[in-house]
Amino acid sequence: MIQAGSQGTSGPRYLLLKATALYLPVRDDSVSLVIATPPDFGSKRFGKAGFCTTNPQEYQQLLEKALAECVRIVEPHGRILVLRRGGKNNSNKVIDVYKKRLRGRRCVQRIRSESFHVHYVNVQSFHWQALPVSFYRILIHRYSAPGQYVTHVFSGSGNSGIAAMQLARTPILIDLHYQRQTQARLNRKLYSLK
Repeated sequence: MIQAGSQGTSGPRYLLLKATALYLPVRDDSVSLVIATPPDFGSKRFGKAGFCTTNPQEYQQLLEKALAECVRIVEPHGRILVLRRGGKNNSNKVIDVYKKRLRGRRCVQRIRSESFHVHYVNVQSFHWQALPVSFYRILIHRYSAPGQYVTHVFSGSGNSGIAAMQLARTPILIDLHYQRQTQARLNRKLYSLK
């Protein structure tokens, strides 16, 4: 399912896609920055049935397939940011930064890892805590330019979309759940940005 936000002069201000991370409905080599925030290993999805797998091999396969899809959609020399929990403390996040290179075939190279101490924020109408808009603003400002497309896989609350719109980027948010709540939040933010 594709839902587009209000139209700007050059197209939609955002795209909200209901999809699995194993197949991203986005053209090859079409976005400048991909952010992936996969669920933590074995974590419960509150408000939705089920858990993220507790099988380490299944979890690793999910991450590898999701990363392969991110590589497919990011443009040459674009960046992929994979956010993961850093140790036992939930507020520490490690970001692995990958750069896409083309040497006869698609490949990525991890160019750095950064560690951040991030406090989660409560988001109205969501059953879990989310990373703050200010955190996404830092990442999007650092790794993309105004006018570019920024895709967030496992987008959840839509905070990355809010940050992208504030920085004049077009967000493409991809998640299996929470489209209605996320669309309402993005539309409110669009209205306040006008």
